[in-house]
Amino acid sequence: MKLKWGRLTENDLKTMKDHNQGQTTTMKRLKETLRTMQEKLIPLMRFQSAHEQLNEIELEEAVKRIENLIKISQYTKTDMLPKE
Repeated sequence: MKLKWGRLTENDLKTMKDHNQGQTTTMKRLKETLRTMQEKLIPLMRFQSAHEQLNEIELEEAVKRIENLIKISQYTKTDMLPKE
């Protein structure tokens, strides 16, 4: 983008506007991605904290309980259920 006599051309202004809109769209997408990551990270951090406090026997029991939970459709993601 070159300045002609210190003024921006119409094309220069359009280019700047398009660039600005692209940046705005990118920032919106980035914010949404970060929000989604945070929503998924918080439960994982809680899980890790609890996991670190368990001894081997408790850990084995926790795994059994989680395995039982995934057999209950209420606690299973619908896209993970077997197709009938």
